[in-house]
Amino acid sequence: MRTTTRSWTTNFAMLLAACCLLISAGTTPGFATDEEWESLRSDIFGDRPVAAATNGYKIFVDDSLKDPAMLPVSIRIPEDLVATTSKVHLLVDNNPVPVVSVITFGPGYRNGIGIGERNFDTRIRMDRYSKVRAVFETVDGKLFMANAFAATGGGCSSPSAKDMDKALAHLGRIKVKIQQQAAIAQEWRDAIVMIRHPNFTGMQPDSKKGGFTPAWFVEKIDVSLNGDIVFSIDGGISLSEDPNFRFTYADGGENSVLSVTAIDSKGKQFSASGSPSS
Repeated sequence: MRTTTRSWTTNFAMLLAACCLLISAGTTPGFATDEEWESLRSDIFGDRPVAAATNGYKIFVDDSLKDPAMLPVSIRIPEDLVATTSKVHLLVDNNPVPVVSVITFGPGYRNGIGIGERNFDTRIRMDRYSKVRAVFETVDGKLFMANAFAATGGGCSSPSAKDMDKALAHLGRIKVKIQQQAAIAQEWRDAIVMIRHPNFTGMQPDSKKGGFTPAWFVEKIDVSLNGDIVFSIDGGISLSEDPNFRFTYADGGENSVLSVTAIDSKGKQFSASGSPSS
């Protein structure tokens, strides 16, 4: 049976309790073994085979900034696979909730004029050293995995980098920036979506009240182009504070509008839209 980001979050309390026991005992959890990955793979994908991504799918991580709460991750999809790619499952083996997000692509993403390789970039939290995996799912149900190793940790429990009163005052504000460059391709678009939200993990100490700040995070994001879904994201606590996404897509229309709607784990809904600028 497949495991969703919501079911991982439902089990989060038990995972957090186990993690706290390890910390209190002075034990540092080790790297995920192949056996642990096989267990994770089975939990999420059941008995479906997951092949190595030798067809051009790629994932890159940049841990040079040494900020485990905002690790840059870049996913790449070759031009010839865009039309047949339906989802990307972004996973971190050693995170308390290993499913970072599931990105589901719609017709607004897949059915575009060829603009070359597509990229999808975001920022995630890393609890400890781990492999970061992107499992690409095709429209016919095949799975292909690319992975990269990130040597950083502590991001799931690190406090917010911003003053919370100011952060909450801007809660839910969304910025949409889109650029087009005819030198790359006439239909090429590069979009950045920035959502103001603390994305509390439930593992961060509450310095004012004691204990831990309850989990509160962006759970669902829908991005559409003139009414056609570009992609939807089912997210969780492993996305960074102020979730940020950068992606390329194709758009041959005039006066096009990219619309974004986000819903957090408390049911609060936020929205914004944007149009290209040269």
